[in-house]
Amino acid sequence: MMIHHIRRSMCAWLALCGAALAAPSAGAEAAVHPVPAVPAARADRFADTLAIVPADAISVVAIPSLGVAGADIEQLIDRMGRAETVVGGKPIEQLKGLLGVTAGFDETGSMVAWHTRDRTLCLAVPSSDPAAFVAANLKPGPDGTVTFAGRAVHARALAAHVLMSESKAAVDAYAPGAGVMAAIAGASGERGIAVARAADMFAWASSEALADALAQASQQAAGVVAARGEGMPAVPVDSARVQALMQGLSSGLVAIDFDPLGIGVRAIATTKPDSTLATLMAGNGGADGAATPSLAGLPKANFYVAAGVDIRAMGGGERFLELARAVGVEGDFLPEWIASQKDAIRAVRIAAYPSRLGIVAGGVLNDSACIIECDDPVALRDALRTALMGTEGKRDGLRYMPGWESDRKVKDELLADGFELKTEPLGPREAGDADAGAMAMRQLGTQAIFGSRGMHGFMKAIPARKALIVTFSQRPDVLTRAIAAVEGGASLGDDVVIKAMDPWLVERPQVVGYLALGQVVRAARQLAEMFGGAGDMIPEIPARTEPIGGAMRFGGGTIEMATIVPTGTVAFLYDNARRSALGGLGGAAPAAAEGAADSAAPGGGAAPGGEPAPAPQPKAAEPAPSAAP
Repeated sequence: MMIHHIRRSMCAWLALCGAALAAPSAGAEAAVHPVPAVPAARADRFADTLAIVPADAISVVAIPSLGVAGADIEQLIDRMGRAETVVGGKPIEQLKGLLGVTAGFDETGSMVAWHTRDRTLCLAVPSSDPAAFVAANLKPGPDGTVTFAGRAVHARALAAHVLMSESKAAVDAYAPGAGVMAAIAGASGERGIAVARAADMFAWASSEALADALAQASQQAAGVVAARGEGMPAVPVDSARVQALMQGLSSGLVAIDFDPLGIGVRAIATTKPDSTLATLMAGNGGADGAATPSLAGLPKANFYVAAGVDIRAMGGGERFLELARAVGVEGDFLPEWIASQKDAIRAVRIAAYPSRLGIVAGGVLNDSACIIECDDPVALRDALRTALMGTEGKRDGLRYMPGWESDRKVKDELLADGFELKTEPLGPREAGDADAGAMAMRQLGTQAIFGSRGMHGFMKAIPARKALIVTFSQRPDVLTRAIAAVEGGASLGDDVVIKAMDPWLVERPQVVGYLALGQVVRAARQLAEMFGGAGDMIPEIPARTEPIGGAMRFGGGTIEMATIVPTGTVAFLYDNARRSALGGLGGAAPAAAEGAADSAAPGGGAAPGGEPAPAPQPKAAEPAPSAAP
C-alpha cells in the first residue's frame, strides 16, 4: 500500500503548510538563519533526485538518500532507548518489508513520488538492477499490470529506478526532461532549495496542488462542523474564512530532518502577490521589534508553555486585528480594549509555570506571567480595568462580580493593582433556560485555569520599561519574579536549552513558542483526576523532558516556520502510539528513556551536573548522519 501511504503523507504535510499560516511570523526580508552545510555528494543526490521528476509535476515527496535518512533514524532510535523498534531490522530493512521487495532494491538510492498535472500519482523506487527488481518483486497481473505493495500498478524500468503508477498513460509518457528543480526554485526561492537540500526528506506543492488540498480540507471541515452539534462550544476561528484566506498561497515546502537530538521540521510557503494573505503578511521588516529576544522579560523557571508575539514586527496592531478578523476571531474573542490600544501595544509575552499549589487549588495559571510591552502601560492598565468592570451582570446562568483595588500593598514598599472576577450560579428563576450542564462545565473550566478562587491577580505598570505585568494569582513571589525579569534579571530568554534550540529555528521571529510536554502531561494527569479520577489513563513522561520549540516569521510574500521535537518527546509519542496499537497495554517507558529525556530541563536550562544542554552541530562529511534541524 506504499502509493496509498505516500498519498496520505502528501495530504498531511500540505495540511501542515496550511496550519503554519494560521499564526504568522516575521520581517519583510527572507529569513537567514543558517541551514546545515551539505556535503557535495549529498547535494548531487538532491539534484539527481529532482532530475527524475518531470518539470510540470505539481507536487513532490522525496527522500534523496535512503542510506543517509536510515542512518539518521537509527541514531535517533538509539538515543531514544527504544531497542524494540529495531526488532524487525534496521529502518531500511523495515521499509523493504513494508514494500515487499527483495532483490534489486538500492538501499542507498533516492525514492521520490510526484503528482502529474492531471493529478496522477507516480512513484520511483531506487534499484541497483531495475530489470531484476521487476522480475523479483512485481507479480504479473491482468491487462499488463503488476502487483506492488498490494496494489495493481503499471511499471517501467529506468536507469536506476523502477517507475510505477496506476495510470498506464503516465508510465508510457514519462520523460523527465529538465526535471523539477527550476519549478521548486522559482516557487520557493533559494532559501527553499537550501532547506530541502539539507533535509532527510522533503515535500513541495505548487499552487494547483495546494488548491486541491484546501478543497479537500474544506470538505472535511464542513463535515466536522456538521457533526459538532449544537451542544458543542463555539470556537473563535471560522474555518470558511481560513479556507478563503489560504487561497492566497502559491506554493509550500516542508523539510524533515532526523538527528540524535530530535526531529526538525521546517516549512516555507509563498503567497500570491495580489492576495489578501499577502497584504496581511507584508510585515514591517522587523524595524520596531525582534531586537529583544521574544521570551525576554519572562521569569526563568520550569514552564508548561511560553510564547511571544512581536506585534510591531507583524505590521502593527491594526494589521494584527485585520488578521484576526480575517480568520473569524471577533466579537467576544476580540475585546474592545485590544482595538483601543492597538497602536500602543508592541509585543505580548506569556508563560505558565507549574505551581506548588497544584492544579486543583491554584489552577494552571497560578504561577503565570504575562508581559505586555506598550508605549503607555498606565493607559493600557486603565483600559483593562474598564473592560473588567464592564463584565458585571447576569448572563449564561451566572452572576459576574468584578473587583478592583488600586495601589494595593503587596510586600514591603511594593504596590500593585489587584483584580478579580467572581462568578456564582443564578437561581432557577434568574437562570431561566440557561443550560445547567454548560454552566457547570464553565465553572469547572474556570477553576482548572484560575484555581478555586476564580480569576484574580495583579497588574503592575512599569513605565520605565514600557511594560505592563499581569499575573493570575495574588502571590507576592509571582509578581516580584516577574518584575525582576522585566527589569533585566534572569529570564527565559537566557535559558540555555532555549538558547541552544534558537539557532535551529528562524531568525528574528515574530511568533515564538515552547511547549514543555513533560510538564503539560503532569498537569493533564492532575486535571483528569480533578474531573473524575482518570489520571492513570494518561501516559507518563519525564517532567524534565526538553521542550518542543517553534518559531515563525513572514514578510515579502514568504512565510517560514521551524519546529524542533526533542528526542525525549519523540520517545513519548512513540510509546503513546504503541500503547494505542496494543489497546492501551504499552507498559512503562524504559529507564533509558528517562535518562535521555532528562538531559536538559525545560526552563531550567542545564543537563545533570550543571552543564548546558548540547546544541545541535552540523556534520561535515558523508556517510555521517545529516545535520541537526
